[in-house]
Amino acid sequence: MDVSVIIVSYNVKYFLERAILSLLKALKGLRHEIFVVDNHSTDGSPELIRNRFPALKLIANSENVGFGRANNQALRLCGGDYILLINPDTMVQEDTVSKMMSFFEGHPVAGMVGCKILNPDGGLQLACRRSFPTPMVGFAKIVGLSDLFPKSHLWGRYNLTYLDENQISEVDAISGSFMMIRRQVYEGVGGFDEDFFMYGEDLDWCYRIKKAGWKIYYVPTTAIIHYKGESARASRLDTQRLFYQAMHQFVRKHFRSRYSFAANGLISVGIGIRAGLSFLRRALGLLGIPGFDLALTVLALVLAIELRFGTLIYTTGYLLVVGVYSLVWMVCFVYFGLYGRRRSSVRFSALASLSGSLINSAWTFFFKQYAYSRLVVIYAGLFSLVLIPGWRLLLVLAKRTPIGHRYLRHKTLVVGTDDLGRRIVGQLAHDRSNIYEVVGFIDCDGRNRGQMFAGHEVLGGLDELDRVAREEGAEEIIFSTQSLSYEDILRTVAQSGKKGLNFKIIPARFDPESEDGHPLPFLSVEYRVKRGLLKSIKQIKNLVLNR
Repeated sequence: MDVSVIIVSYNVKYFLERAILSLLKALKGLRHEIFVVDNHSTDGSPELIRNRFPALKLIANSENVGFGRANNQALRLCGGDYILLINPDTMVQEDTVSKMMSFFEGHPVAGMVGCKILNPDGGLQLACRRSFPTPMVGFAKIVGLSDLFPKSHLWGRYNLTYLDENQISEVDAISGSFMMIRRQVYEGVGGFDEDFFMYGEDLDWCYRIKKAGWKIYYVPTTAIIHYKGESARASRLDTQRLFYQAMHQFVRKHFRSRYSFAANGLISVGIGIRAGLSFLRRALGLLGIPGFDLALTVLALVLAIELRFGTLIYTTGYLLVVGVYSLVWMVCFVYFGLYGRRRSSVRFSALASLSGSLINSAWTFFFKQYAYSRLVVIYAGLFSLVLIPGWRLLLVLAKRTPIGHRYLRHKTLVVGTDDLGRRIVGQLAHDRSNIYEVVGFIDCDGRNRGQMFAGHEVLGGLDELDRVAREEGAEEIIFSTQSLSYEDILRTVAQSGKKGLNFKIIPARFDPESEDGHPLPFLSVEYRVKRGLLKSIKQIKNLVLNR
């Protein structure tokens, strides 16, 4: 067996399928085996493997046992001379595995290698090469010196930002999203430390491998795309907690006896500060839409009280009751999924508002000694039924206006005029919640330039992507993999010189007609255009420049 591949998956069905398809191309001609360890997914991932890829070796866990332990389950069964650990939310080039094996053969001291890892927007994912978080390295990261002086050999060591991203380099550690290791290294060092549930186990493994005398290399002669964090998207606050816990755990395990008490304390305090700021930033982001809805429910109650009594003086003695009514509505909003995939749904927001109103009405009827005026509840329910679905409806309608097309929808180029590309464009045209405004096609070789497909013109070839995107003001690039190789896609993403482009990929097997109106797979990819204040600044700049 030449190579064994291990994928640990958790609720990323579409990404998992695409990762496997790209891997099968990269493994062509090699004696290989692929293990998929599923950590109790509920999105049909195990069924996908059984039905679509029966030759793969599936380990279906009855619970989420964590990243390290899941990898160890497969590591004990691997028969390959080389072992590749790769995340399910990745896509590899056709030459990725062969180039890594060639590097191993030419460098006998290499125990582990990692390739160049790109973000979906084509930028380098900094974690693909890094140093161990010693006190000095950690201090530079914590106080921001690594960001201020990325080219400094002293301050830029955390992610080795002073190194040329296209230069082969020996490093301390690589990303757990792509790790290739010699079998004899695993047999000598062992697998992951299962005390790390998620995060930190890759850093710990690298530390032990280096300590055993092997070298670790960053090899950018090939690249993958990593849609970082897809498996953890549903519980970001919890995964952040696990991340910072893992950092504390790593420091305690490896640095407690190596550095002084003061140095270790400094690292721990720094991790705590970074964790606090990270939690605060994430919490504020998560509370944006819920906070707006809460403000609207309070406004509904205030308007109802004003309408019923002609004054707000009566709210003084009923703050608790008003709070309970608002809380009931918020619970209903959460139950109906308004802060998940249905956050812009007019229908479900109306159902949630109506349900909250009915519950509050029942509260008023059965607990009269604690309840407010029935008319206030009725009025507030009507106002809520207008306000909560109303702002979502306005957002949907605004997308169809010229201003909405300019600021709320995003100009998009579809790469590939094949049947899949045309069907995708057709579905986007009929999807009311769609944020993509297709402005044209990019052909693979440019031969169809000027022709019309699905009502849109072919504006150029793949080598003209940057120019066409600049002329059309496009921000989104959607690839159809039916007629493009993964190597072509990755090369295009890596070589694109136009800033602000977001790249998305449609799986070759995806059939829009079989999805019954469900969102397209690429919509689950994190949308990376600036939000909040940055988005407002961008809009103001566009107005000033009349773009």
